[in-house]
Amino acid sequence: MKNPYQNLTETIPVPEGLEGRVLAAARRKAERRQPRPVRRIFRGAVCGALALVFVLGTLTLREPGPDGKSGESQVSGGAGSPPLALSFGLTAYAAETGETTLPNANSGLAFSMGESMRWTEREGFFTGCLLQVTGEGIRHLTLALDRGEFYRWDSSLDPAAGGTEALWLSWQDGAEASFSGGAEKGQGMARLGGEVSEAYDPEARYGFWTSGVSSEAWREDTREAAYASVDQLDGATLTVTAEFEDGSSQTKIYTLSTGFLKISASGGALLPQLEGDGEASLYGIYTVDQAGSRWFRWPVPGNNTIRLSAPYGPRTAPGGKAASFHDGIDIPAPSGTGITAAASGTVKEAAFDAKLGHYLVLDHGDGLETLYAHCLSLGVKAGDRVEAGERIAAVGSTGMSTGPHLHFGVRQEGAPQDPTAYFDSGVRATLSVK
Repeated sequence: MKNPYQNLTETIPVPEGLEGRVLAAARRKAERRQPRPVRRIFRGAVCGALALVFVLGTLTLREPGPDGKSGESQVSGGAGSPPLALSFGLTAYAAETGETTLPNANSGLAFSMGESMRWTEREGFFTGCLLQVTGEGIRHLTLALDRGEFYRWDSSLDPAAGGTEALWLSWQDGAEASFSGGAEKGQGMARLGGEVSEAYDPEARYGFWTSGVSSEAWREDTREAAYASVDQLDGATLTVTAEFEDGSSQTKIYTLSTGFLKISASGGALLPQLEGDGEASLYGIYTVDQAGSRWFRWPVPGNNTIRLSAPYGPRTAPGGKAASFHDGIDIPAPSGTGITAAASGTVKEAAFDAKLGHYLVLDHGDGLETLYAHCLSLGVKAGDRVEAGERIAAVGSTGMSTGPHLHFGVRQEGAPQDPTAYFDSGVRATLSVK
């Protein structure tokens, strides 16, 4: 007879390439404390560095209003022209393989350092995290970091054909450059400083560069030195401004945070790993759109633990039955503990269900909803307006539940989302998995 773990692993499809990435990540994490001789060039897995791609789509960028909904557009048009109905979006991909990763529904995107990062004593640390700006009608581009610098990257130089020289000549005067590779091709990088302002080149790729970690630290433990180098970007602000041929312009601002990123077995986007979560992880950067992301309050104040046995994603159903998909997170708390609204909204549903027990669904606008299930009692009814932080129910164990807890779920346009993506770094720092 197969045990529940066998049922789980045999019935859930593993995304292509994920198994190798998980194993590689586990090996890297196990090696973190082992000193190694310094290496000036990091190479390895074909998963490579993940690049950030800014894609101009057909959405209007709007500032969130007081209720968390969209407000006024930030797009500026030319004289006498209608507002530009275009907005930046984020897509991550592995530079060497072309593997893509979409942002989550809350406009957050995570990408790892990969294995093509590079350090030289004279030039500092080329992180391997690359970004590319794409879109129609872009004339001029400005990128700015409030800490660290940018570098330009090319993955297919051909020294024999003079590609290296041509690349160096096309870069800004005085930029530091380095080159590595065999006779057929290699990688070239040149530092550009903390701000880049130049005519738009759809083929240009920019990476994050940092300095300040001593040579001694690199010689003692290259992995820890790499982490420390990337950590210099923790809390950094990335500003991207595109000027278009019609005279309009658009600016988006992103906040960067660094740390371990959890590899989801369900194939979803990487998210920051919470304390106590022992799943495989990669080290890297989590990027959020300051205007486009929407953040929740923690719904069970004073109870900041997520049940380890019931994370978001694939799991074995309670009682050791067949594998299932858990579309939320479980927050254990004593029966009767107050549950508060994660954000302002309207009560869409307030009812009893054989599986969910007493439950609520709040509508926060723009297709965003939150679910509160297994409640002991409900304090609001359908149609009521509630404010963020207002008590709406009490923790219980009604429906199909094995003990007092809140099942908290998030839906965007009806599709379940990982709730972790909707808590900012300040809230995430208070959470743990047990």
